[in-house]
Amino acid sequence: FPVTIGGMGLEIIQGRSGRKFGGVACNEVQVVEAAGIESMGSILNGFYIVNPTLKSGYDWLSVKAARNTCHFTETPTIDGGATIYVQQMKIGWSGDSIDLMRKVEKMARVGMLIRFKDRTGEAKIIGHPDAPVRMMFDRDNKIQMGEVNRVNGVYRCTSPFFAPGLVF
Repeated sequence: FPVTIGGMGLEIIQGRSGRKFGGVACNEVQVVEAAGIESMGSILNGFYIVNPTLKSGYDWLSVKAARNTCHFTETPTIDGGATIYVQQMKIGWSGDSIDLMRKVEKMARVGMLIRFKDRTGEAKIIGHPDAPVRMMFDRDNKIQMGEVNRVNGVYRCTSPFFAPGLVF
């Protein structure tokens, strides 16, 4: 991503040993309706998608999450002799206001693509116009005073390909 999009930086976080940490780099992902994809772009070295383009009237939407709530997993499974990748992005929002619930419900109604950066600085995309990511959500209204109500979203898709990298 360009440095200016949604405040997402390009830094690589490294430990003292020089190894790179895992996880999602920030508490923000970007989503677009699958119907808004004009072209997924070209493929570079079989692993990277170059410049997905959007149809007129569509744009990537930044989705900010509560601190430390973004989590991406990708699990390969065998189905009928073929490898299928189950890709999942978990994200949480503090509170459960009517405004937040309207936005969450709208996102749950449409298929999407998600792009994000991991802590190594790699940009990735999950979903495809033909196999979009779907979102489900739950609400966690706390019982104890001082605890924060939360809405938890899970974006999920299955794909014959692992989540490719992005090149802009």
